[in-house]
Amino acid sequence: PGTVSGGVYLGGSPYTGLNSRVLTQATQEVAALFQRNDNVTAFTLSKIPFVEGIFAQPNKVPYSLKTFWAGVGLVSTPLDIKLTYNRQQDPEPLLKMGREGTLPLVVLHGADDHVVNGTVLVQELKTVPWKDLEVVILPGVGHGAFYEDVKHTMEYIGQLVERVDTPQHVDAHQYVAKL
Repeated sequence: PGTVSGGVYLGGSPYTGLNSRVLTQATQEVAALFQRNDNVTAFTLSKIPFVEGIFAQPNKVPYSLKTFWAGVGLVSTPLDIKLTYNRQQDPEPLLKMGREGTLPLVVLHGADDHVVNGTVLVQELKTVPWKDLEVVILPGVGHGAFYEDVKHTMEYIGQLVERVDTPQHVDAHQYVAKL
């Protein structure tokens, strides 16, 4: 009891096989630099525009937070990033749960996201007959919704928890009872 099953995507979407389309051209160009292991300077400098591009208003984000995120980004090697962007995935199990309604999903996307193209994201999600899907576009927010609009981000996550904490979504209650 108390187990909740659902998904929350912040500035992203479930992998459907078409995800490269949702990245903006600028993000795709920076991602190519992320994957270079022949030039440490290019790899390092590519982190800065990415971090700046996460926020709708980067000039309002504390310097210490941006440098922290840039530093954390340097921990991932070019190989790590290459595997993240290019790994083979089978989207069918996730899509099956979406079609069956066994995986409720909330996608929170900033209207001013410069990393993910929101229009393409919404179009892509509409191609999947997801039974329990809510897409929320947050005004004045970039790719970092969890930072730029904590209040609404937490409200929508809380609403998902309330919605899925019911017998129609949570078969875990029966499963746990059998254990």
